[in-house]
Amino acid sequence: MSIKNRTTGDLWTFRANLPAKEAIQISGVTAKKGNVSIFGQTNFGLITLEPGWNDFELSGTSGDFEITFDFRFHYYA
Repeated sequence: MSIKNRTTGDLWTFRANLPAKEAIQISGVTAKKGNVSIFGQTNFGLITLEPGWNDFELSGTSGDFEITFDFRFHYYA
């Protein structure tokens, strides 16, 4: 499974099977499935954001699949 931010060119890849109904949480460079680190099964990638809209592309997924993002808003004065 891969997540690519087409806006920045960043790519994050997970090189193992993810059974249905299991979740991965990515926080910075830390990646976990449940409370277990899966960092060694990734490409050690980092997803960054550009100001404004970012365009994401998923690959290597099948069936019902959901992805959500939870970013803190940063306000600059």
